[in-house]
Amino acid sequence: MADVTAASNASDDDVIGAASVLGGVAAATVWTPEVVARVTTIVVIMTATLTGNVALVAGITCHAALRRRRISAFLVNLAVADLMVCFVTMTTEILFVAFGQWVLGPAGCKLVVYGQIVTLASTTFLLTAMSIDSYQVFTRYLPLKPGA
Repeated sequence: MADVTAASNASDDDVIGAASVLGGVAAATVWTPEVVARVTTIVVIMTATLTGNVALVAGITCHAALRRRRISAFLVNLAVADLMVCFVTMTTEILFVAFGQWVLGPAGCKLVVYGQIVTLASTTFLLTAMSIDSYQVFTRYLPLKPGA
């Protein structure tokens, strides 16, 4: 019976030794291959999102001819909305995957959920506005010729 208790205590010590504290919440720091793969995938997606959207904003703002186009305003706003999704949604996903539980507390939960809803809704509304703009261009400025 003493051997079982000793083995039990050793495993508890190992778990406690492998735990870290972030925001008052103990979380296991054991990085399994699945966790490493998920975090790596999210970081790669974040890097691609950051690179592409910053390049788009820089390209449009540096060229005067592109700044004058109506669609450029939509594209810049969509790029900014995508960057906000990248920073608000993906960073919290990395924290959740890495620690296996929510580590930002109840106030952080409410703020992050609000930020995720606002950023995802803004992206959706911008895509809708771009679709309406394209529809108006096709119906008003590109008349169909009979027999064409």
